[in-house]
Amino acid sequence: MRPLLPLLAAAAIGCSNITDVGNGVVELDVTIPPRLELEVGDTLQLSARALDRNGEVVAAEITWATPDPTIGVVAATGQVTGLAPGPGRVQAAQGTLISDFLTFNVLGRADSLALPAGGAVTVAADAQSSAPLAVTLLGAPDVTLAGHRVILTITAPAFADPATRTVQFPNGALADTVTTAADGTLTTPVTVDRVTGTTAPATATVTVEATRPSGAAVPGSGQTFTVTFE
Repeated sequence: MRPLLPLLAAAAIGCSNITDVGNGVVELDVTIPPRLELEVGDTLQLSARALDRNGEVVAAEITWATPDPTIGVVAATGQVTGLAPGPGRVQAAQGTLISDFLTFNVLGRADSLALPAGGAVTVAADAQSSAPLAVTLLGAPDVTLAGHRVILTITAPAFADPATRTVQFPNGALADTVTTAADGTLTTPVTVDRVTGTTAPATATVTVEATRPSGAAVPGSGQTFTVTFE
């Protein structure tokens, strides 16, 4: 049977057939996590409800399964674990009713964040921008690190009104989030730029952070660049 989206909640996926399977259950209401991402080794608890034709909860056993080797799931509880990088699908079932797949992106495990060229950057007097800031996520040998999010923030000088900033990133802001390539480097170069028509400060500080899908910080987060303007 083919799954259909239920009308019960925006953050849920359901099953198809409105036919009673013998215990009053006609639909599965699966809660969608805020981020459909896992890192290898991380776990996440899924949840679902069995509903009758009136939208009332039915006490019925829900099981979970995945067809993919990148992700593991405990059939009785819905706890999922990232096993290998790549997409991984999970679905709930109650008897013959099945939900749509939840598709997770499983990321390789990042061990630490590094600034391989060091934290000192100089912008020549006749230059508009710094060289690209070198940031790398490190992991075990042969682990792909694509898809992680690295957040760079200009934390000093502190501009109470961003409109008065005298330095910025290429996106025209004081913060930027960039994903990583398979080798852990940034997919988009990030520089620190002078704002045209203003006087750059003597130095600017850029703080670099990376968080796991679980919300935990990758070790090494919080390191800084000191950008000196000549």
